[in-house]
Amino acid sequence: MVRRENLLKKDQMTNRSNYFIYMLLCDNGNYYTGYTAELARRYREHLDGSIKCKYTRSFQPVCIAQCWQVKNCKSTALKIEKYIKGLKKRDKELLISSPEKLIQLFDCKVYHEQ
Repeated sequence: MVRRENLLKKDQMTNRSNYFIYMLLCDNGNYYTGYTAELARRYREHLDGSIKCKYTRSFQPVCIAQCWQVKNCKSTALKIEKYIKGLKKRDKELLISSPEKLIQLFDCKVYHEQ
């Protein structure tokens, strides 16, 4: 899991040629999946309860459970987001514990904070 404090300090993740697909663990025990080009900014919006973040205003994020990075292809990021959103909770948890499974299906890599 990505530590909140370290992520919020990072500004090098704003390169528009990169897209991030992320899964948030929320305080109701469910997962929220989204994509963004600016991970730190988007996570701050979820934490702050931004008007753009309807689900996470109701169910506060606890942490980023998993995150993948896609280079230069927004459509791939959207396909991955749609795929994850269609999974059952137990399959999402398997993906979180074995993130390389997504790499076998899509052109992406597991994101590790630097």
